[in-house]
Amino acid sequence: MPLAEIARRADLSVTTVQTVLAANMNASKVRPSFESILAISAAMGVDFKVKARSIAAFRREQARRKAKEILKMVQASSALEAQALDEKTIKMMEQQTIAELLSGPRRKLWSK
Repeated sequence: MPLAEIARRADLSVTTVQTVLAANMNASKVRPSFESILAISAAMGVDFKVKARSIAAFRREQARRKAKEILKMVQASSALEAQALDEKTIKMMEQQTIAELLSGPRRKLWSK
């Protein structure tokens, strides 16, 4: 489909369409909105579905990922000391770490 047709269908400028499709937003002063991106995708017959989760669920998932990272380090050092952890202990430690991350400072949940 020609860029001009996409632009017409999306009710956007050809420059905006070209920039978005070229993924070259750093080299351009054009900063398309999310609405523009949705309009272009709709003009091309692509549907986006945004699945919103609760903030609590989002934070819990991040805490789970972070807890797993931390536990990998603990397991690695335990293995070096020939003190491998059993699955039940690992699961308990994961749940405890998740609870600590969720109750602690927010920035700790997102820091590397």
